[in-house]
Amino acid sequence: MAKRGRLDTLLWAWVRMGLNIPIERVVSGAYQSSAPFRTGSEPNLTDDICFPAGSLSSAPLTQARWGGMSIKRSSYKDQGDEAPIMENKKTRTTEDVLRVLCDSVKTVLSFATQTPIAYSPMVQKVDKTCLKPDIGCFVLFDGGFSGVVVMNFSKEAAMEIYRSYMISMGMPEAELATLYTSDEVGNTLGELMNQIIGRFQVEVKREFQCSVNQNQPKMIVLNKEIMVLINAPIQNPQYRKVSFETANHRPFYLEICIEQFEFIELYPFEKSQAIDAESLIAEAKGNV
Repeated sequence: MAKRGRLDTLLWAWVRMGLNIPIERVVSGAYQSSAPFRTGSEPNLTDDICFPAGSLSSAPLTQARWGGMSIKRSSYKDQGDEAPIMENKKTRTTEDVLRVLCDSVKTVLSFATQTPIAYSPMVQKVDKTCLKPDIGCFVLFDGGFSGVVVMNFSKEAAMEIYRSYMISMGMPEAELATLYTSDEVGNTLGELMNQIIGRFQVEVKREFQCSVNQNQPKMIVLNKEIMVLINAPIQNPQYRKVSFETANHRPFYLEICIEQFEFIELYPFEKSQAIDAESLIAEAKGNV
């Protein structure tokens, strides 16, 4: 018999075996003939090839090597099975939830004050969550995950947000509070905090298909730093801090303590339509 090329020789031997034997078992010499394959050389095709009963491979590899040559084939097609499909699962972590929270703060305050609010693209990892002067506000949440949100305002930032919000609501400027320690300022910031967390709940449900509950926000005028602790077991708490800025470049800060977690998407889902408050209000005014 004329000597064939290495690939032709192997394929010929595989066909002779009835196509039921994984070719890599043939190449590796796992099935011995009366004249066993020799590594780096071609098999003797004139010899009878015998295989022990019950020794067929049920999970053949997809690539084999013999004599420095690679041989590839689809190991599942020939067995009538479908190859498993490995999908890339989307994973969401603490930073993704923090981004949703920051977007909620920006959206609510920008709409309420009718001025631009911005936050830093960089997030700080800190080792504690604190209420800091001049005005601090915090709210607890639980449900799909647990944690606490803290917002700290300087008196300048607090007064700017308060005045812009009340003026946009039609309040005469002469009737506005002039001191950041007044109850009106604290109550207004507490109301805005409540709106922020409310939007955050809606967005968490839309983005992560998860529900969280909140308590009533607490606003405190401070002259000293106060550390905030949650009276609940939180596994591996994660502390983050993000800087915000008002239209007049007055800083305020968002801090969060949240348990470590991952959301893994098991299958694709369709998100509900995002709520556009400005469009809803404009539409309502047009119908009046």
